[in-house]
Amino acid sequence: MMRCKVVTVVLLALAAIAARAQDVVEGPLTYSLADDGTASVVLGDQFPSGNITVAESVQGHTVTALGWCAFNGSHSLKTVSLPASVTLLGDYAFNHCDSLTTVVLGDAVTAIGDRAFARCERLRDLELPASTISIGDYAFFRCRALSTVGIGANVSHIGAQAFRDCNQLAAIEVSALNTAYASYGGVLFTADGATLIASPRKNASWRDFIVPDGTREIAPYAFHGNDNMRSIDLPSGLTSIGEWALASCGALKEIILPATVTQIGANALAGCSRLTTVQCLWREPLALTPVTSPFGYLANLQPLTLCVPAGTAESYRAAEVWRDFGKIVEMEESQVEPVARQQVVVAAHGTIISITGVEQPTVVEVYDLAGREVYRGSNTTIDVAAHGVYIVRAGMKTFKVATNQ
Repeated sequence: MMRCKVVTVVLLALAAIAARAQDVVEGPLTYSLADDGTASVVLGDQFPSGNITVAESVQGHTVTALGWCAFNGSHSLKTVSLPASVTLLGDYAFNHCDSLTTVVLGDAVTAIGDRAFARCERLRDLELPASTISIGDYAFFRCRALSTVGIGANVSHIGAQAFRDCNQLAAIEVSALNTAYASYGGVLFTADGATLIASPRKNASWRDFIVPDGTREIAPYAFHGNDNMRSIDLPSGLTSIGEWALASCGALKEIILPATVTQIGANALAGCSRLTTVQCLWREPLALTPVTSPFGYLANLQPLTLCVPAGTAESYRAAEVWRDFGKIVEMEESQVEPVARQQVVVAAHGTIISITGVEQPTVVEVYDLAGREVYRGSNTTIDVAAHGVYIVRAGMKTFKVATNQ
């Protein structure tokens, strides 16, 4: 029996050596050659530096992928150009390449793996090709210099916290033809508007942000570290606020939590240093523990005022976490009634498109059926100059309208 085990170990070792023999080194890069005639860049014995161009083929094998950790930790890498044959950027492909400024992707890339560009702190702009379908978890985590990102029509998956801690990110733009995601003034949503995924930290146009009607969930880390936001209006119908969703919003002074919210993640409001007032519309306090507190574990709530519906103060004073507020005051019923929001209506008269019922400020976007942007701004009356069919986005609503002859 022991001999069988020894033979098995030896065979496995030989198989590993045989597999390794398929790796070839050309210049600063190591390529793995597969039996199907394809090749991928893999983690080698050296860290590539400077300006790199990945070969389109190696020993007759077409290069189709950057493998797991292909350039991981290459701190002196500056630019990379990929051939049109590459379709996959594997997990951690460029992770922690902190001198990388430019990556030129080919026209065939379909998938960007988990943490593919994480901690690429000097990467400023990256144009995703129209072929892109999937963006992995934490794909651009802590890309501190990244200023804009464009999501094409074919992207159907964006992983968790893909754009977290992108300090200079001003907008996440989404093609009007994308059926999975939408951009509302540079803020990333699911196409149906139900989930607010990410708000860029440098999105100065939303200092007083109104979360659109129909939003049911604010994703974890969605507004994390957004120092531009002074206030946020949460809609009735919102049910979930993810962990760290509004944490470290340094300009936020007060917040109203709708009665429809049934879940608030841990640390959702942690580190909001200027927060003075929290208004809760629940008649029964939401069950919290110090560990799951949205205000942060062991946060000092004594300086804060908690406003609650009339007749509920004693319940809040007896509830864990809520009882730690320095002042708990009751509101009159009229103070807790949600403010009605107008219905958005889009109409066309001649070549003029008019929009009513949007909250101000808002961003209005108009596209033709080819996905070309015709107008972007805050006007609610737009002359598109030509007759045709247009896609209009306003107030997180999407409309199709035909201008009249």
